[in-house]
Parts: sequence; structure tokens; C-alpha cells
Amino acid sequence: MMFFVAALVVLWFLGYISIPGLSVLQHIILFNLNGRSVSLWDTIIFCVILWAVNVLPSPMRQIGWLLVVLWLLGLVGIIAIANFTSVIVWAVIIGLVLAALKLI
Repeated sequence: MMFFVAALVVLWFLGYISIPGLSVLQHIILFNLNGRSVSLWDTIIFCVILWAVNVLPSPMRQIGWLLVVLWLLGLVGIIAIANFTSVIVWAVIIGLVLAALKLI
């Protein structure tokens, strides 16, 4: 499980750090959603976040799904909260770490 937590953290940070071999994934545009280009990289990160929410134990899973729904509403512009995506990703990462350490 810690491998997938590390994979989530690495995928998230690689979105902000340019690595020449992996930057190709950021430029493959799949579609546009509300004026925002959705790349292959965004889709991979989204799938990893969905997996991470499913791995969480029961109370955290419901909270995680609520955060994912709020994140999607923020993405399409229904909810406008500054840096909401970063808050969601950090919440999922912290939940996974706490679940891996069996603190929740």
C-alpha cells in the first residue's frame, strides 16, 4: 500500500517538476472541459486518486468520495475555492498515510 501512496505523491509532484522524458504525457491533450485542456497526465492522476479513495477504510472512503465530488464540481466551475485541488490531493495523501499506519 505504501508503494501506491508513494506513486500518488510522485505523480502529483511530477505535475510541477519538469522531467524531460515524462513531459510528453503532459502535452497529449485528450479533450477540453469548460475551457480547460485535459491531458493524458491529468487522466492518469485522476485514476490514481480514484484508486486511492477506494483503498481507504470505510469512514475515510466516504469523506474521500465527498472530496472527489467537490473537486469535480470545482473543476467545472460550480464551486470556486482557491487551491481546492491541492487541498483535495493532500487530504487523500494524508488519509492514505494514516490508513497505512493504522491510525484510523
